[in-house]
Amino acid sequence: MPTIRLFLILALLHHLPAFACEQQPQCSDCPETSGLTAELSRFYGMESLIGEAYQDGDYDRVKALSREYLALAADHKCDWNYGNAIHFSHRILGLVSLETDDVASARQHLIEAGQSPGSPQLDSFGPTLDLARAMLSRGEHEAVVEYLEGIRSFWEGREETVDDWIQRIQRGETVDLHPNQHGTVGTLTLYFSLAWPLIVTAIFWLGTRRYLPNRWSFPVFSILAGYIAMAVGGIMAGPVVVALMDIVSVDLLAYVATAAAFFSQYGLPVLAVFLIARVFKRRA
Repeated sequence: MPTIRLFLILALLHHLPAFACEQQPQCSDCPETSGLTAELSRFYGMESLIGEAYQDGDYDRVKALSREYLALAADHKCDWNYGNAIHFSHRILGLVSLETDDVASARQHLIEAGQSPGSPQLDSFGPTLDLARAMLSRGEHEAVVEYLEGIRSFWEGREETVDDWIQRIQRGETVDLHPNQHGTVGTLTLYFSLAWPLIVTAIFWLGTRRYLPNRWSFPVFSILAGYIAMAVGGIMAGPVVVALMDIVSVDLLAYVATAAAFFSQYGLPVLAVFLIARVFKRRA
């Protein structure tokens, strides 16, 4: 659900100031950024281009674009997308290496992918683990453990899960590296996110039920309205933020994304339930 993803990114965006130098390696002087330059736009769009080429099986183009992505990353070490570029490029290059049975190159790319410093997306959603799974199936236990130790440093709330994977691999057990295996914090976060329209409906229902002619129809309509509003907000928030990238400075973009995430996850369901409550109260 898009809104769950928006909710999970809030924690990281809250701490950003997202583009601070100390969050990225070897970055002593972050340049001033006043908007989205052509180079930054290219940098932010590389994953889509690489993904399309990979799906088409055009591996030469995948390699060329991945190298370009890494070169752009080297010029933007202070940018929030730096960690994405490192992990994504090496992950894809590793998968391409496996297509030609070049396990040694795939091993190196897996390790380098794990050296990413993280990013808003990686820290909250976690990395895509397809290369790690493929390497584990080939018996590359040491490389996979080194990779997992790397991603553990930035994958917030999943330390327990990653530690469990590492220990089981070292014991020689079969491990299913699946990013949706949540730790305690992650599970509670997801449950709270899913339950938010129910919580809002319960609060409004307890406060207005004595005024309602049909007490039980209100929660049904309110819950439906809350989840519909949440879904619509999650779908619309992303395009809205992307549209604002051309007019909002890069330094403010994290705060815009935070506001969009908060409003779509919390504000819209509250507004929807409030409007339903008003309709029922008027009919009373």
